[in-house]
Amino acid sequence: MMNMKNILLVVAGVSFIVANQIYNYSSINTDSFCEFVQELEQKNILDGEVCVIKGDTIVLHECSKELLACAPKGKAQFLIGSLSKQFTAVALLHVLYTTSIGFTEAEKCADVKKQLHKPLSFFLPFDALIWSGAMPAWADEVTLHHLLSHTSGISSFIKIIFDRSGFDGIWQYLSRPHTAAERVSFIVQEPLAFEPGTSYCYSNDGYMLLAEVIEAVSGMPFSRYVENLCNSIGMTDTGHPDFGNWKQIKQEPYYGCLMQELIYSVICTESPLLEPSINMCHDISNVRGAGGIVSTMQDLIRWNNVLHKTENLLPKALYELLIKPNLEGYGYGIINNGVMLWHNGRIDSYSSDMIYVPDEDLLIIVLCHIDHDETMLRTACALEAVLQKIIPNAIERQALGNKFLVDLIEKYPPIRGAELIRKFKIKK
Repeated sequence: MMNMKNILLVVAGVSFIVANQIYNYSSINTDSFCEFVQELEQKNILDGEVCVIKGDTIVLHECSKELLACAPKGKAQFLIGSLSKQFTAVALLHVLYTTSIGFTEAEKCADVKKQLHKPLSFFLPFDALIWSGAMPAWADEVTLHHLLSHTSGISSFIKIIFDRSGFDGIWQYLSRPHTAAERVSFIVQEPLAFEPGTSYCYSNDGYMLLAEVIEAVSGMPFSRYVENLCNSIGMTDTGHPDFGNWKQIKQEPYYGCLMQELIYSVICTESPLLEPSINMCHDISNVRGAGGIVSTMQDLIRWNNVLHKTENLLPKALYELLIKPNLEGYGYGIINNGVMLWHNGRIDSYSSDMIYVPDEDLLIIVLCHIDHDETMLRTACALEAVLQKIIPNAIERQALGNKFLVDLIEKYPPIRGAELIRKFKIKK
Protein backbone atom coordinates (compact mmCIF):
# COMPACT_ATOMS: atom_id res chain seq x y z
CA MET A 1 0.00 0.00 0.00
CA MET A 2 1.41 3.41 -0.95
CA ASN A 3 0.48 6.75 0.55
CA MET A 4 1.31 9.72 -1.68
CA LYS A 5 -0.25 12.88 -0.28
CA ASN A 6 -0.40 16.41 -1.57
CA ILE A 7 -0.69 15.93 -5.31
CA LEU A 8 0.85 19.06 -6.81
CA LEU A 9 -0.45 21.12 -9.68
CA VAL A 10 2.67 22.55 -11.28
CA VAL A 11 2.18 25.12 -14.00
CA ALA A 12 5.34 26.81 -15.27
CA GLY A 13 6.93 26.69 -11.88
CA VAL A 14 3.82 27.45 -9.85
CA SER A 15 3.01 24.72 -7.31
CA PHE A 16 -0.38 24.52 -5.64
CA ILE A 17 -1.93 21.86 -3.46
CA VAL A 18 -5.05 20.77 -5.33
CA ALA A 19 -6.05 17.74 -3.32
CA ASN A 20 -4.91 15.77 -0.30
CA GLN A 21 -5.72 12.46 -1.94
CA ILE A 22 -4.27 8.97 -1.62
CA TYR A 23 -2.37 7.85 -4.71
CA ASN A 24 -2.80 4.11 -4.30
CA TYR A 25 -0.88 2.06 -6.86
CA SER A 26 -2.13 -1.24 -5.45
CA SER A 27 -5.64 -0.32 -6.61
CA ILE A 28 -4.60 0.19 -10.24
CA ASN A 29 -5.47 -2.72 -12.45
CA THR A 30 -3.10 -2.59 -15.41
CA ASP A 31 -5.58 -4.32 -17.72
CA SER A 32 -8.35 -1.88 -16.76
CA PHE A 33 -6.01 1.08 -17.21
CA CYS A 34 -5.03 -0.11 -20.70
CA GLU A 35 -8.66 -0.61 -21.65
CA PHE A 36 -9.45 2.88 -20.37
CA VAL A 37 -6.68 4.45 -22.46
CA GLN A 38 -7.81 2.57 -25.57
CA GLU A 39 -11.33 3.83 -25.01
CA LEU A 40 -10.04 7.41 -24.89
CA GLU A 41 -8.16 6.86 -28.14
CA GLN A 42 -11.27 5.47 -29.83
CA LYS A 43 -13.22 8.54 -28.71
CA ASN A 44 -10.41 10.76 -30.07
CA ILE A 45 -9.83 12.44 -26.69
CA LEU A 46 -6.56 10.79 -25.69
CA ASP A 47 -4.68 14.05 -26.36
CA GLY A 48 -1.18 12.65 -26.34
CA GLU A 49 0.69 9.40 -25.83
CA VAL A 50 0.57 6.63 -23.22
CA CYS A 51 2.91 3.67 -22.85
CA VAL A 52 2.84 0.72 -20.44
CA ILE A 53 5.85 -1.62 -20.42
CA LYS A 54 6.36 -4.68 -18.26
CA GLY A 55 9.85 -6.11 -18.49
CA ASP A 56 10.74 -6.11 -22.18
CA THR A 57 7.12 -6.32 -23.28
CA ILE A 58 5.15 -3.29 -24.49
CA VAL A 59 1.73 -3.90 -22.98
CA LEU A 60 0.22 -0.72 -24.41
CA HIS A 61 1.37 2.14 -26.61
CA GLU A 62 -1.43 4.43 -27.73
CA CYS A 63 -1.20 7.82 -29.43
CA SER A 64 -3.76 10.41 -30.39
CA LYS A 65 -4.52 10.67 -34.10
CA GLU A 66 -3.30 14.26 -34.08
CA LEU A 67 0.07 13.15 -32.75
CA LEU A 68 0.50 10.43 -35.36
CA ALA A 69 -0.19 13.00 -38.07
CA CYS A 70 2.76 15.07 -36.90
CA ALA A 71 5.41 12.56 -35.80
CA PRO A 72 6.15 8.82 -35.82
CA LYS A 73 5.02 6.84 -32.81
CA GLY A 74 7.29 7.57 -29.87
CA LYS A 75 8.99 10.54 -31.54
CA ALA A 76 6.60 13.39 -30.75
CA GLN A 77 8.18 15.93 -28.42
CA PHE A 78 6.55 17.25 -25.25
CA LEU A 79 7.44 19.73 -22.56
CA ILE A 80 7.71 17.43 -19.53
CA GLY A 81 7.65 20.01 -16.71
CA SER A 82 8.86 18.77 -13.35
CA LEU A 83 9.91 15.39 -14.71
CA SER A 84 12.94 17.50 -15.61
CA LYS A 85 14.00 17.57 -11.96
CA GLN A 86 15.41 14.04 -12.09
CA PHE A 87 17.52 15.08 -15.09
CA THR A 88 18.91 18.00 -13.07
CA ALA A 89 19.53 15.76 -10.06
CA VAL A 90 21.33 13.12 -12.14
CA ALA A 91 23.37 15.81 -13.91
CA LEU A 92 24.48 17.26 -10.56
CA LEU A 93 25.55 13.88 -9.17
CA HIS A 94 27.26 13.12 -12.48
CA VAL A 95 29.26 16.34 -12.61
CA LEU A 96 30.32 16.04 -8.98
CA TYR A 97 31.45 12.47 -9.61
CA THR A 98 33.35 13.15 -12.83
CA THR A 99 35.16 16.15 -11.32
CA SER A 100 35.90 14.46 -8.00
CA ILE A 101 39.48 14.31 -6.70
CA GLY A 102 39.05 10.65 -5.78
CA PHE A 103 40.94 7.91 -7.65
CA THR A 104 38.64 4.91 -7.22
CA GLU A 105 34.88 4.69 -7.63
CA ALA A 106 34.48 4.32 -3.87
CA GLU A 107 36.64 7.41 -3.20
CA LYS A 108 34.76 9.45 -5.78
CA CYS A 109 31.37 8.47 -4.36
CA ALA A 110 32.52 9.29 -0.83
CA ASP A 111 33.72 12.69 -2.05
CA VAL A 112 30.37 13.38 -3.76
CA LYS A 113 28.51 12.56 -0.55
CA LYS A 114 30.63 15.11 1.31
CA GLN A 115 30.06 17.76 -1.35
CA LEU A 116 26.30 17.29 -1.16
CA HIS A 117 26.44 18.57 2.40
CA LYS A 118 28.56 21.61 1.65
CA PRO A 119 26.79 24.99 1.64
CA LEU A 120 25.62 26.66 -1.52
CA SER A 121 28.16 29.43 -0.96
CA PHE A 122 30.96 26.91 -1.48
CA PHE A 123 29.88 26.44 -5.11
CA LEU A 124 28.40 29.89 -5.71
CA PRO A 125 30.49 32.36 -3.65
CA PHE A 126 29.76 36.03 -3.11
CA ASP A 127 31.20 37.07 -6.49
CA ALA A 128 29.13 34.56 -8.48
CA LEU A 129 27.04 36.37 -11.10
CA ILE A 130 23.85 34.72 -9.86
CA TRP A 131 23.91 36.84 -6.67
CA SER A 132 24.46 40.19 -8.43
CA GLY A 133 26.60 41.25 -5.47
CA ALA A 134 23.95 40.39 -2.88
CA MET A 135 24.55 36.83 -1.73
CA PRO A 136 21.98 35.95 0.97
CA ALA A 137 23.07 34.80 4.42
CA TRP A 138 21.21 31.55 3.90
CA ALA A 139 23.69 30.57 1.18
CA ASP A 140 25.99 29.56 4.06
CA GLU A 141 23.27 27.32 5.54
CA VAL A 142 21.56 25.66 2.60
CA THR A 143 23.34 22.63 1.13
CA LEU A 144 22.98 20.81 -2.18
CA HIS A 145 21.19 18.03 -0.33
CA HIS A 146 18.61 20.51 0.96
CA LEU A 147 17.99 21.82 -2.56
CA LEU A 148 17.71 18.35 -4.09
CA SER A 149 15.28 17.11 -1.42
CA HIS A 150 13.13 20.30 -1.19
CA THR A 151 14.13 20.85 2.43
CA SER A 152 15.94 24.18 2.02
CA GLY A 153 13.18 26.55 3.22
CA ILE A 154 13.97 29.01 0.41
CA SER A 155 11.09 31.29 -0.55
CA SER A 156 9.41 30.98 -3.95
CA PHE A 157 9.94 33.84 -6.36
CA ILE A 158 6.52 33.05 -7.84
CA LYS A 159 4.86 33.44 -4.45
CA ILE A 160 6.60 36.78 -3.97
CA ILE A 161 5.34 38.01 -7.34
CA PHE A 162 1.84 36.77 -6.51
CA ASP A 163 1.87 38.59 -3.16
CA ARG A 164 2.88 41.79 -4.92
CA SER A 165 0.75 41.74 -8.06
CA GLY A 166 -1.58 38.76 -7.96
CA PHE A 167 -2.27 36.14 -10.56
CA ASP A 168 -2.08 38.52 -13.52
CA GLY A 169 1.35 39.65 -12.35
CA ILE A 170 2.56 36.05 -12.45
CA TRP A 171 1.38 35.58 -16.02
CA GLN A 172 2.91 38.86 -17.17
CA TYR A 173 6.25 37.89 -15.64
CA LEU A 174 6.30 34.30 -16.89
CA SER A 175 5.36 35.21 -20.45
CA ARG A 176 8.75 36.90 -20.93
CA PRO A 177 12.27 35.42 -20.81
CA HIS A 178 14.26 36.08 -17.64
CA THR A 179 17.71 35.21 -16.41
CA ALA A 180 18.27 33.14 -13.31
CA ALA A 181 19.79 36.19 -11.64
CA GLU A 182 16.55 38.11 -12.17
CA ARG A 183 14.56 35.38 -10.49
CA VAL A 184 17.04 35.05 -7.65
CA SER A 185 16.76 38.79 -7.02
CA PHE A 186 13.25 38.13 -5.68
CA ILE A 187 14.36 35.61 -3.06
CA VAL A 188 17.76 36.83 -1.81
CA GLN A 189 16.18 39.30 0.63
CA GLU A 190 13.66 36.79 1.96
CA PRO A 191 14.37 34.80 5.15
CA LEU A 192 14.13 31.02 5.08
CA ALA A 193 10.70 29.63 5.86
CA PHE A 194 12.26 27.06 8.20
CA GLU A 195 15.64 25.77 9.30
CA PRO A 196 17.14 23.77 6.42
CA GLY A 197 16.53 20.05 6.76
CA THR A 198 13.71 20.33 9.30
CA SER A 199 10.72 20.47 6.94
CA TYR A 200 9.65 19.87 3.35
CA CYS A 201 8.42 22.45 0.85
CA TYR A 202 8.45 21.74 -2.89
CA SER A 203 10.75 24.31 -4.49
CA ASN A 204 11.37 25.01 -8.15
CA ASP A 205 13.75 27.77 -7.07
CA GLY A 206 16.01 25.20 -5.43
CA TYR A 207 16.44 23.35 -8.71
CA MET A 208 17.08 26.62 -10.50
CA LEU A 209 20.03 27.12 -8.13
CA LEU A 210 21.22 23.56 -8.76
CA ALA A 211 21.44 24.39 -12.47
CA GLU A 212 23.76 27.25 -11.53
CA VAL A 213 25.92 24.87 -9.47
CA ILE A 214 26.20 22.47 -12.42
CA GLU A 215 27.41 25.34 -14.59
CA ALA A 216 29.92 26.46 -11.97
CA VAL A 217 31.37 22.98 -11.46
CA SER A 218 31.39 21.91 -15.12
CA GLY A 219 32.33 25.23 -16.70
CA MET A 220 29.62 24.49 -19.29
CA PRO A 221 26.15 25.93 -19.87
CA PHE A 222 23.59 23.90 -17.95
CA SER A 223 21.48 23.13 -21.01
CA ARG A 224 24.48 21.79 -22.91
CA TYR A 225 25.59 19.62 -19.99
CA VAL A 226 22.17 18.01 -19.73
CA GLU A 227 21.89 17.53 -23.48
CA ASN A 228 25.37 15.95 -23.65
CA LEU A 229 24.41 13.60 -20.82
CA CYS A 230 21.25 12.56 -22.67
CA ASN A 231 23.04 12.16 -25.98
CA SER A 232 25.63 9.92 -24.32
CA ILE A 233 22.94 7.26 -23.79
CA GLY A 234 21.28 7.67 -27.17
CA MET A 235 18.52 10.15 -26.33
CA THR A 236 18.59 11.97 -29.65
CA ASP A 237 15.37 14.00 -29.37
CA THR A 238 15.74 15.40 -25.85
CA GLY A 239 16.98 18.87 -25.01
CA HIS A 240 16.69 21.85 -22.70
CA PRO A 241 15.85 25.09 -24.57
CA ASP A 242 17.27 28.20 -22.94
CA PHE A 243 14.29 30.44 -23.71
CA GLY A 244 11.09 30.76 -25.72
CA ASN A 245 7.45 29.72 -25.47
CA TRP A 246 6.27 26.57 -27.21
CA LYS A 247 5.69 28.37 -30.51
CA GLN A 248 9.17 29.85 -30.54
CA ILE A 249 10.81 26.60 -29.45
CA LYS A 250 9.06 24.72 -32.23
CA GLN A 251 10.71 26.96 -34.82
CA GLU A 252 14.09 25.41 -33.99
CA PRO A 253 14.75 22.40 -36.26
CA TYR A 254 15.72 20.19 -33.30
CA TYR A 255 12.29 20.76 -31.73
CA GLY A 256 10.27 20.56 -34.92
CA CYS A 257 8.22 17.64 -33.53
CA LEU A 258 7.10 19.55 -30.42
CA MET A 259 3.39 19.01 -29.97
CA GLN A 260 1.18 22.09 -30.04
CA GLU A 261 -0.09 23.44 -26.75
CA LEU A 262 -3.88 23.21 -26.45
CA ILE A 263 -6.45 23.90 -23.75
CA TYR A 264 -10.14 23.21 -23.32
CA SER A 265 -12.93 24.84 -21.39
CA VAL A 266 -13.50 23.06 -18.11
CA ILE A 267 -17.18 24.01 -17.98
CA CYS A 268 -18.17 23.31 -21.60
CA THR A 269 -19.64 19.88 -22.24
CA GLU A 270 -18.58 19.93 -25.89
CA SER A 271 -14.93 20.49 -24.85
CA PRO A 272 -13.78 22.69 -27.75
CA LEU A 273 -10.01 22.73 -28.20
CA LEU A 274 -8.34 26.11 -28.07
CA GLU A 275 -4.88 27.50 -28.58
CA PRO A 276 -3.94 29.69 -25.59
CA SER A 277 -3.32 33.36 -26.26
CA ILE A 278 0.34 34.33 -26.59
CA ASN A 279 0.40 36.03 -23.18
CA MET A 280 -0.71 32.73 -21.63
CA CYS A 281 2.32 30.90 -23.09
CA HIS A 282 5.10 30.78 -20.54
CA ASP A 283 8.74 31.27 -21.46
CA ILE A 284 10.84 28.17 -20.77
CA SER A 285 13.61 30.29 -19.21
CA ASN A 286 11.49 30.65 -16.08
CA VAL A 287 11.72 26.94 -15.24
CA ARG A 288 15.41 26.42 -15.96
CA GLY A 289 16.63 23.43 -13.97
CA ALA A 290 13.16 22.73 -12.61
CA GLY A 291 10.97 22.04 -15.65
CA GLY A 292 12.63 22.94 -18.95
CA ILE A 293 13.23 19.57 -20.61
CA VAL A 294 11.68 18.68 -23.96
CA SER A 295 11.59 14.93 -24.60
CA THR A 296 9.78 12.06 -26.31
CA MET A 297 8.22 8.80 -25.24
CA GLN A 298 11.04 6.87 -26.88
CA ASP A 299 13.73 8.87 -25.09
CA LEU A 300 12.00 8.71 -21.70
CA ILE A 301 11.78 4.93 -21.94
CA ARG A 302 15.49 4.83 -22.68
CA TRP A 303 16.20 7.21 -19.78
CA ASN A 304 14.21 5.08 -17.35
CA ASN A 305 15.87 1.85 -18.45
CA VAL A 306 19.42 3.20 -18.33
CA LEU A 307 18.90 5.03 -15.05
CA HIS A 308 17.21 2.25 -13.10
CA LYS A 309 18.65 -0.89 -14.70
CA THR A 310 22.28 -0.04 -15.45
CA GLU A 311 25.12 1.98 -13.95
CA ASN A 312 25.81 3.89 -17.18
CA LEU A 313 24.64 7.20 -15.71
CA LEU A 314 25.52 6.84 -12.04
CA PRO A 315 27.46 4.31 -9.96
CA LYS A 316 25.32 2.28 -7.60
CA ALA A 317 26.19 4.28 -4.47
CA LEU A 318 25.03 7.54 -6.06
CA TYR A 319 21.96 5.96 -7.63
CA GLU A 320 20.91 4.81 -4.16
CA LEU A 321 21.20 8.42 -2.98
CA LEU A 322 19.04 9.52 -5.92
CA ILE A 323 16.13 7.29 -4.94
CA LYS A 324 16.55 7.33 -1.15
CA PRO A 325 13.36 8.85 0.32
CA ASN A 326 13.83 11.90 2.50
CA LEU A 327 11.03 13.99 4.00
CA GLU A 328 7.67 13.28 2.30
CA GLY A 329 9.34 10.43 0.40
CA TYR A 330 11.20 12.80 -1.92
CA GLY A 331 14.60 11.58 -3.04
CA TYR A 332 16.56 13.65 -5.54
CA GLY A 333 14.12 14.53 -8.34
CA ILE A 334 12.25 11.27 -7.74
CA ILE A 335 9.52 10.38 -5.25
CA ASN A 336 9.95 7.00 -3.56
CA ASN A 337 7.19 5.61 -1.38
CA GLY A 338 8.65 2.16 -1.04
CA VAL A 339 6.80 0.64 -3.98
CA MET A 340 7.20 2.94 -6.93
CA LEU A 341 9.62 5.61 -8.15
CA TRP A 342 7.68 8.38 -9.80
CA HIS A 343 7.21 12.03 -10.59
CA ASN A 344 4.73 14.08 -12.52
CA GLY A 345 5.18 17.25 -14.48
CA ARG A 346 2.97 20.09 -15.53
CA ILE A 347 3.90 23.19 -17.49
CA ASP A 348 1.23 25.30 -19.10
CA SER A 349 -1.20 22.72 -20.50
CA TYR A 350 1.39 19.97 -20.96
CA SER A 351 0.99 17.17 -18.43
CA SER A 352 3.25 14.19 -17.82
CA ASP A 353 3.61 11.24 -15.49
CA MET A 354 6.39 8.67 -15.24
CA ILE A 355 5.90 5.76 -12.84
CA TYR A 356 8.35 2.88 -12.37
CA VAL A 357 7.69 -0.10 -10.11
CA PRO A 358 11.06 -1.89 -9.70
CA ASP A 359 9.72 -5.09 -8.14
CA GLU A 360 7.45 -5.65 -11.14
CA ASP A 361 9.71 -3.97 -13.71
CA LEU A 362 6.63 -2.00 -14.71
CA LEU A 363 6.85 1.39 -16.41
CA ILE A 364 3.94 3.74 -17.12
CA ILE A 365 4.49 7.01 -19.00
CA VAL A 366 1.77 9.51 -19.87
CA LEU A 367 2.52 12.53 -22.06
CA CYS A 368 -0.32 14.95 -22.83
CA HIS A 369 -0.29 18.27 -24.62
CA ILE A 370 -3.74 19.41 -23.56
CA ASP A 371 -5.30 20.19 -20.22
CA HIS A 372 -7.89 22.30 -18.43
CA ASP A 373 -8.00 26.00 -19.07
CA GLU A 374 -6.85 28.29 -16.28
CA THR A 375 -10.16 28.36 -14.41
CA MET A 376 -8.99 25.98 -11.69
CA LEU A 377 -5.61 27.66 -11.27
CA ARG A 378 -7.04 31.16 -11.07
CA THR A 379 -9.54 29.95 -8.48
CA ALA A 380 -6.76 28.31 -6.46
CA CYS A 381 -4.69 31.51 -6.50
CA ALA A 382 -7.59 33.70 -5.48
CA LEU A 383 -8.60 31.28 -2.75
CA GLU A 384 -5.09 31.13 -1.32
CA ALA A 385 -4.90 34.93 -1.17
CA VAL A 386 -8.20 35.16 0.70
CA LEU A 387 -7.45 32.32 3.11
CA GLN A 388 -4.06 33.77 4.04
CA LYS A 389 -5.83 36.81 5.41
CA ILE A 390 -8.47 35.01 7.44
CA ILE A 391 -6.80 31.74 8.50
CA PRO A 392 -3.28 32.22 9.92
CA ASN A 393 -2.74 28.52 10.59
CA ALA A 394 -1.23 26.99 7.44
CA ILE A 395 -2.53 23.46 8.12
CA GLU A 396 -6.10 24.64 8.68
CA ARG A 397 -5.86 26.89 5.63
CA GLN A 398 -4.65 24.01 3.44
CA ALA A 399 -7.39 21.67 4.66
CA LEU A 400 -10.13 24.18 3.82
CA GLY A 401 -8.58 25.02 0.48
CA ASN A 402 -8.28 21.35 -0.44
CA LYS A 403 -11.95 20.72 0.36
CA PHE A 404 -13.05 23.65 -1.76
CA LEU A 405 -10.97 22.56 -4.73
CA VAL A 406 -12.06 18.94 -4.50
CA ASP A 407 -15.67 20.15 -4.51
CA LEU A 408 -14.89 22.31 -7.55
CA ILE A 409 -13.36 19.36 -9.40
CA GLU A 410 -16.42 17.26 -8.59
CA LYS A 411 -18.68 20.01 -9.94
CA TYR A 412 -16.65 20.37 -13.15
CA PRO A 413 -15.17 16.91 -13.76
CA PRO A 414 -12.42 16.43 -16.34
CA ILE A 415 -13.65 15.60 -19.82
CA ARG A 416 -10.49 15.11 -21.89
CA GLY A 417 -7.69 12.58 -21.86
CA ALA A 418 -5.00 14.36 -19.83
CA GLU A 419 -7.09 14.79 -16.70
CA LEU A 420 -9.17 11.66 -17.20
CA ILE A 421 -6.08 9.46 -17.12
CA ARG A 422 -4.84 11.08 -13.93
CA LYS A 423 -8.25 10.76 -12.29
CA PHE A 424 -8.53 7.14 -13.35
CA LYS A 425 -5.16 6.30 -11.76
CA ILE A 426 -6.18 7.94 -8.51
CA LYS A 427 -9.73 6.68 -8.26
CA LYS A 428 -9.69 3.15 -9.63
